Amino acid sequence: MASAYLDLIRIRFLMMLAYRVNYYSGIIIYAINIGAYYFCGRRFMARRSNSAALPSRR
Repeated sequence: MASAYLDLIRIRFLMMLAYRVNYYSGIIIYAINIGAYYFCGRRFMARRSNSAALPSRR
């Protein structure tokens, strides 16, 4: 009987651990995506502003 309870506790603990790992890895992946979009956007905006500042040839 005690073995069944220990198995149930172990399974619930592993499910809780898997949920937390999934949750925190999702937050980390989201932060990486936001950082990538930020730096790519900065680079493209800097390139656009540099090309707009060049004098046009006629």
